[in-house]
Amino acid sequence: MGCIASLPVPKVMSRRRKYSRILTGKESSSRRKMRSPGLVWTVILVLVIFSLFVGVLYYRSSSEDEATILPDPDHEQSPSPTPMGTFKEAAVVTNAAVCAPVARNILKRGGNAIDGIIAAAVCDGVVFPQNTGLGGGFVMVYYNKAENKVYSVNAREMAPGAATEDMFHGDKEISQRGGLSIAVPGELKGFWEIHKKFGKLQWSELFNETIKYCRNGFPVTKYLAEHAKNYAPKYEKFTLLKEMLTNPETGKLYEEGELMRRSKLADTLEIFQKEGGDALYTGSLSQCFLQDLKNAGSIITADDLAKYTVHIQETPTYASLKDNMTVYGVPLPASGPIATYILSILDALLPGEDLPTDFTKIAEAFKFGYGRRSEFGDPEFVDVKNILSRMNDPKHIEEVRKHILKMETSQDPVFYGGNFSFVEDHGTGNMVVLDPNGDAVVMTSTVNLIFGSFVVSPCTGIVLNDEMDDFSSPSIINYFTLPPSPANFIRPYKRPMSSMSPLIVLDKNRDVRLAAGSAGGSKITTATSLVTILNLWYNKTIKEAVDYRRIHHQLYPMHVSYEFGLMRSIVEAMKKAGHKLDRLTDGSHFGTAVTALAKKDGLITTSFDFRRVGGWAGF
Repeated sequence: MGCIASLPVPKVMSRRRKYSRILTGKESSSRRKMRSPGLVWTVILVLVIFSLFVGVLYYRSSSEDEATILPDPDHEQSPSPTPMGTFKEAAVVTNAAVCAPVARNILKRGGNAIDGIIAAAVCDGVVFPQNTGLGGGFVMVYYNKAENKVYSVNAREMAPGAATEDMFHGDKEISQRGGLSIAVPGELKGFWEIHKKFGKLQWSELFNETIKYCRNGFPVTKYLAEHAKNYAPKYEKFTLLKEMLTNPETGKLYEEGELMRRSKLADTLEIFQKEGGDALYTGSLSQCFLQDLKNAGSIITADDLAKYTVHIQETPTYASLKDNMTVYGVPLPASGPIATYILSILDALLPGEDLPTDFTKIAEAFKFGYGRRSEFGDPEFVDVKNILSRMNDPKHIEEVRKHILKMETSQDPVFYGGNFSFVEDHGTGNMVVLDPNGDAVVMTSTVNLIFGSFVVSPCTGIVLNDEMDDFSSPSIINYFTLPPSPANFIRPYKRPMSSMSPLIVLDKNRDVRLAAGSAGGSKITTATSLVTILNLWYNKTIKEAVDYRRIHHQLYPMHVSYEFGLMRSIVEAMKKAGHKLDRLTDGSHFGTAVTALAKKDGLITTSFDFRRVGGWAGF
């Protein structure tokens, strides 16, 4: 009865005229003195039943919420079941468990880190088509120990020459799925260029094991099976993708553990083996590939494919840290500058007196980092020199630190530089390789949204990206009524902003201390930064750092999101500093999936994220 009393029954009854018209189709009037007793009792009975029904639902909903919202714990969570690898000479961490041994075998045959990362990425793209693949692009950071040089590589997808600022007219559907959403893919061209410049083994050797998986089958992961099922209503009309995800032996979508074969892609990989990376852009596959794009409604031309270039840069984004360590990342339009900025700010502040207080500092640094992001874009098209110069200015860094030490926060995004909205990017995959020579590579690859554009090229078997959706659009004002960032507007041959931020940390002897990156859209930068912080400055093992419950703040919305399992003392400290908090549902986690390795005291330790799946291998 308590639940019925909580309903606004008197209010409902005071609107009898309205409700009786809805229920009976007749106007109720106080002037009508003669009523049918049966009709009146029918109306009353219906209203009572309706009130009871709503009351029960309300009660059940409230009871379920109370039953599932557990209090924040007083202690750190128990370790996840994910094992930590330990090796002496070399190690690989991938998204797909079967792909780590593929790269390890390349290293055992004398290949270097570049050979290993290409083999791993080709394999990951086959086994994880929902996140990565040859129809997408990547960014990476590479340390060559013999040269004592660090390189960044931008093989990010590129807007076609016919692309225009308002080509989508505010229609998110066509910017996310179908031919117009496809940007010029850079993945294969990127592999080809880094192998020509840095590779050691023959190019053809890097594809052998993955071709076998395509021909003989690979076990479908739980992650792939779930996405195939969950996205089925959305890709219903994209027949080739539906066919790819349907087991021909059962006629149903693939289930976890079933063997998936990708025969057409195997044929394509064999052509790449023989012809190299230009096969798709100007070689034997280019014409049929272009026809597939045209048939899908894409505006990509032969000239676009021929003009695609890979940007390899020496001495990328970096920041000096305490203990003579240096962290390196990938320049814009990747988010290396944001990650290194966050770490620069916190370098002199952490560790502090206690972890709860330190987490308030971390949250505040995240806000400053994401405030800068809204002004960034492809540096080939946008002048970002002044912003980057200020972010690297020691005086500015010190000003930010002084604000953070006040242990208070602002609810005004403009205070942090957040004048524009930014597009939230999506699914990715991250791989890490450390070879016996001490060379390291961290690569983050993507097709953007899950299964990209939903378009599969019939003549190649490649799942194509929807990277055009990563640009901002002048026709779309976001949920927070913020204008879109002009720095990220579409231009012909421009590359969109990305949260991808692979990092390599070198110690005072110029040996790899940490190599890490993440998948997971706009939370990539904070996830990678937090793992780096916990491993370098809090003596957490790489597994402990990856397992640790995460926080995230990107200015919009103006609150700290955090995973259940974060200690109560940390939560209370952030509240005390003025942060608004929003906890994820019990049992759920951010979509970020970190893959990382650390090297200390001669041992290499590896970890993939329990939040998704992954694998490691080494020797």
